[in-house]
Amino acid sequence: SFMQYPFKLDLRNVGEMVSGAIMVGILARRLYLLLQEKQMLAAELEAAKQVQDLLLPGADTATPGFVVESSYLPARQVGGDFYFVNALDEGRLLVVVGDVSGKGLRAAMLVSVVVGILRTAHATSAAAVLKALNAGLVGHTGGGFVTACSLIFEASGSATIANAGHCPVYRDGKEIEMQPNLPLGVVADSAFDEVT
Repeated sequence: SFMQYPFKLDLRNVGEMVSGAIMVGILARRLYLLLQEKQMLAAELEAAKQVQDLLLPGADTATPGFVVESSYLPARQVGGDFYFVNALDEGRLLVVVGDVSGKGLRAAMLVSVVVGILRTAHATSAAAVLKALNAGLVGHTGGGFVTACSLIFEASGSATIANAGHCPVYRDGKEIEMQPNLPLGVVADSAFDEVT
């Protein structure tokens, strides 16, 4: 008959089931929000990569009298390394390479500031380029800094080099000796030595 197995209700079991269902709901909601956040971050990083690709010089950069080849392979989707190439008057060529402290989106945004400054700075010397960068970066690095090496190649083949805390420059397998200088964005009115 119907009443042969009476239904027993234990409030403790019901409470555990309800608690378990609530926990599953909370965890599912958190997982959904994390996935949404991850998708938004991926979209932001992709947008930053596209911006960075636009900012850094491409193969079509005009360098009359010089052949310049480059490859940019950031460790992550976006990076803090940068380079800049610009033909100057009188057959000269400006090349700047550098690195922003930190990685990821924040570093990529600071690279965009650096490239913007380089595009508007009027290069009169390798040291003047670093001085202009430093002036534009002091107070705008969020506690970080930028290392950079600026080179101006003359049509004659000589080069003038200024370095702001970046890796040493090598020629024919030997390090070119230079005075050490502070990175950019650290101290206002820093001076940068040059070597030709």
